[in-house]
Amino acid sequence: MHPMFDKMVNNYSFRINRVKIGVQVLFTLSLFILFSTSSYAQHINYDEHHVNIHHKHGNRHHIEVFTNYYEGFVDLVELDYEYIPKIWKSRIGISAVFSRDLGEREEWSLAFPIYLHPYRGLKVFMGPGFTHIPEGNDGDGRSQYLTRVGIAYDFHYGRFTVSPTFNFDIQPGDTLKDFGVALGYLF
Repeated sequence: MHPMFDKMVNNYSFRINRVKIGVQVLFTLSLFILFSTSSYAQHINYDEHHVNIHHKHGNRHHIEVFTNYYEGFVDLVELDYEYIPKIWKSRIGISAVFSRDLGEREEWSLAFPIYLHPYRGLKVFMGPGFTHIPEGNDGDGRSQYLTRVGIAYDFHYGRFTVSPTFNFDIQPGDTLKDFGVALGYLF
């Protein structure tokens, strides 16, 4: 083919990828707005017990380490920091999650989900992020957009938490599912 034609095709593919990422970001934000407003409307009479658990003695920060097991060994390690501001009766958390795949792919990801705490220890979360797959094995050294969606339930033992967690990382052409346990600490 002609070099000018190749350049036009590559430029066109780049524009299409930018549009796809923009659509995914808008989809993530619209789902979050839908879930957050419906959750808030349903639970205006919120259970004060949950507020006391999270914020007794000023506990507004929550850090967790999440692992899952795949075929008898730890496949993924994830570090999650959540800040719980005093808005909507402390039912929203802002988070940053770093995860590292310990399997053959050796990929890592960074996501920024928003947590909703609709009832007691239950938390539902969704947010944008990206994953990086290094060159070699299954990767070509690129980063791509992801949407992190999940659900968990915090069992509180003083300032410590144990949380069974189910995550979906929705990526272009792939959805990764993780089920595991997170151990956390409130401070």
